[in-house]
Amino acid sequence: MKNVMNYGKARGMALVKEYLPQLNPFQCMDVVGTLEEWEQVKGQYGSTMIHRIDYPIGHAQVRQNAVQGTNGLVESIPELIARVQAQGNSGVVLISQTVFPPPPRYLYLGGFNILFRMGAEVALELVGKAFDGHELTQGLGYHERYVINWDDIPFVTSRADLVREGTAKVWTTAEDYQHQRRARVRFLAEECHFPLEKVEANVPESVPLLNNEALRLLLEDIVMELRGQQSVLEHNGLTLFCVQGNVVEHEGQIVIQPWEIFRPERWY
Repeated sequence: MKNVMNYGKARGMALVKEYLPQLNPFQCMDVVGTLEEWEQVKGQYGSTMIHRIDYPIGHAQVRQNAVQGTNGLVESIPELIARVQAQGNSGVVLISQTVFPPPPRYLYLGGFNILFRMGAEVALELVGKAFDGHELTQGLGYHERYVINWDDIPFVTSRADLVREGTAKVWTTAEDYQHQRRARVRFLAEECHFPLEKVEANVPESVPLLNNEALRLLLEDIVMELRGQQSVLEHNGLTLFCVQGNVVEHEGQIVIQPWEIFRPERWY
C-alpha cells in the first residue's frame, strides 16, 4: 500500500491530528490508486466514508482535482479511481473514516478557511448553511471574510468583535450570492449526485451567514488554540498555513471538523 504521508491532503489531515487532536474527525485513512488496492482496504469501511482526490507532495502542476464533487458513497470509489487514473499524473483516491457518519453536504452548517500568518494576523473566510469548504478551497467565493491582527485575537470572541476589531471585513452581495447558489445547486446535484429536489429545498435563497455559536467555536477552538501553540508551530516550520474544514450538526450539537492544515509548500 502507498504511504499516506507522501500525499499532500493526507499529510494535512495528519497535521490536524497533531495540532488539533480534540477536533480531529478521522478514525482511519488510506490512499488507493487501483481497484486492487481498494479491495485490500474496503473491509475497513462501511457504506459511507470521506473520499477526496490527492496528489504526491511536490506536484506543483496539479492545482485542479480530477474530480470536482464526491458524495461519500462506497459505490463511487471505482468511478473515482478510473477518473483519477485517466488524468495520468499519479493521483490517488484518499479514503478516510470519520468518528461519526457525515450528513449529506446539503445539510452542512457551513465551511471555513482560516489563514494563519504567525505573529502577524489571521484571516477567516466563511460560508454558511448548505455550503462547505469546496467553495473556499476552489476559490469560488465566500459569504464573509475578516482579518484580525495577531495581538487582537484574545479580544475577539464573536461576529460583533470581528466587525469591530477586524482590519478588513467583506460580505458577499445578494447578487453575487445568487450566482453562488446556482453554482452550489448544480455542483451538489450534478457532481455529487444528490437529488435535485433535496438540494433545492436546503440551499438558502438568501446569504446564509455561519451560525453564531459555530463562529464562536471556531474562534475559541481553532484560532485561540493555535495562537497558544505559536512557539511550537514556528519551531516546526509552520509560520504560514490554512486550517480548512466544515461545520456540521451531530445529535443536536454543532461540530467543528477541520479536514486539513494546508501548507503552501506542498505544491513546490
